[in-house]
Amino acid sequence: IAEEKEAKRLLELEKKKKEAESKGEKFNASYYTAKCNGCTGITATGIDIRKTIYHKGYRVIATDPRVIPLGSIVKVTTPHETFEAIAIDTGGAIKGNKVDILVSNKKTAYSLGRHSVHIKIIKKVE
Repeated sequence: IAEEKEAKRLLELEKKKKEAESKGEKFNASYYTAKCNGCTGITATGIDIRKTIYHKGYRVIATDPRVIPLGSIVKVTTPHETFEAIAIDTGGAIKGNKVDILVSNKKTAYSLGRHSVHIKIIKKVE
């Protein structure tokens, strides 16, 4: 029974990936900074983000790599702005359709809060 549940969960994740690639979909977003308690300022892919919120000209986001693979380029539409981002980080609370958007400081992260965003995968990295 546990194996069946795991297989079903993996199929659902694969379905979510395909949907995000084709037309985009809603994600729950929160904001983070490289200067939080316990943060090193180094992403899961080894990129130093202590002095910037960009990498290769793209905003930085943290994703669940099973939904948006690391290295993928996406278009993010928030209630505040639209931008292209690169998925180069992960986080313990980033599961499924949840993303963290890197901002420069805690004040900005708290003021932007949490909300729904629309994400469309532009270039998927396998």
